[in-house]
Amino acid sequence: MAYREDSELGLRLARSGVEIVIDPALEIPHRGPAPDAETRVARAFTSGASTRAFEARHPEQATPADADRGPWSRLVAAEADRLGSRADAARLGRRLDRLLPRVPRRAGGKLVAWAVESAASAGRRVGDDTWEREAPAPTVSVVVPHHGDPTPTLALIEQLRAQTCPVQVVVSDDASPTPFPETAGVEVVRRATNGGFGANVNSGAAAATGDAMLVLNSDLTLEPTFVADMVAAAHAHPRAVLAPRMVDEHGVEAWVGRSFPKVRHDAVGWLTPLARFRSTTAWHRAVGHDVRAHTAEAEVDWVVGAAMWIPLADFRAVGGFDERFFMNSEEVDLQRRLRQRGLSVVALRSPTVLHEGGGSSPSESRRRWLVQGRLSYADKWGSRRRLRAALTAATAANFVVNTVRQAAGRDVDAVGVARTELALIRGDR
Repeated sequence: MAYREDSELGLRLARSGVEIVIDPALEIPHRGPAPDAETRVARAFTSGASTRAFEARHPEQATPADADRGPWSRLVAAEADRLGSRADAARLGRRLDRLLPRVPRRAGGKLVAWAVESAASAGRRVGDDTWEREAPAPTVSVVVPHHGDPTPTLALIEQLRAQTCPVQVVVSDDASPTPFPETAGVEVVRRATNGGFGANVNSGAAAATGDAMLVLNSDLTLEPTFVADMVAAAHAHPRAVLAPRMVDEHGVEAWVGRSFPKVRHDAVGWLTPLARFRSTTAWHRAVGHDVRAHTAEAEVDWVVGAAMWIPLADFRAVGGFDERFFMNSEEVDLQRRLRQRGLSVVALRSPTVLHEGGGSSPSESRRRWLVQGRLSYADKWGSRRRLRAALTAATAANFVVNTVRQAAGRDVDAVGVARTELALIRGDR
């Protein structure tokens, strides 16, 4: 049973005399339902199948089928008769995900409701025999790269202890000024020198024993079922790098799925006059964000590295992260090599993690590392010279615009900004 297990357990506990109390003073945040139709419709089928299993075990709790035969019920019943499996339900959801951007919001909501209700009815009718998996669930090692204040990492460890799926936890301390404390149930790897994100993860991965590795930033907030949900996603995508949906503390969704970097992507992102368009789909597409993955589960070129599921044998087969990258672009390079090995990369729509993001280093350092990473990536996979030329041209355009703004009385130093940008392009420290 994939749903209703809590109801079934609660029923047996209540019958044995255990008092069940719902205390309104106790609260825990929940990320809410999956935002894409494919996941919601597939889950509805499994929920219906779980109801069937629950009622088979406790027939006295069965509720009669709805006798309403109005137009809505007939539409639901007609579609339910066509769905024979969770895979059928998922296909219906995928078709809706492609259709929804082209229909009015209210009509789209009705379509999703119809599909969810149809799938639940189908699941209750036919059940689901896919819960018994032929292969055992993969074992999971969580690698947390650490540097700096141990407080966020310790908080993440507490969340990992609360997971419904057991994990091995490895914290890789990248020569932190404050050494990470020895912690019960955690394997701490201590590096002698600070080598950056990729080198730190490589050190942690060397101690990992699972079939799969979850690389998690320390500034994440996870639900207790996060690892179990990632395991379930891995069953659907057995040879893939996976990334969960990610939101910040304000609920703003991150652009997790990306296209492989091109010179034009970096040049558009460098042009500060275009910053006013950052809320538009056109701008996100122009800088290399895969906009499909913002509304539906999608196979993409690469995913951001704050939370990644990676099959460990494949990670080791390609040599792990290239340690020439200190910070930024190392995950793009890794995923490009993993794709060459035959793995896919999927941006999921569920589960969701909260990522505070960007709080671990000063903004000046982040921008320098970002530019250095992109130049190193271009040097390896494209043309460093072409990228530098494009960024230099974009700096010239920025200078012209900033000069006009400065002349109009805006608080901007056109020459100072240009010098800073050129220093970043040259790689000056």
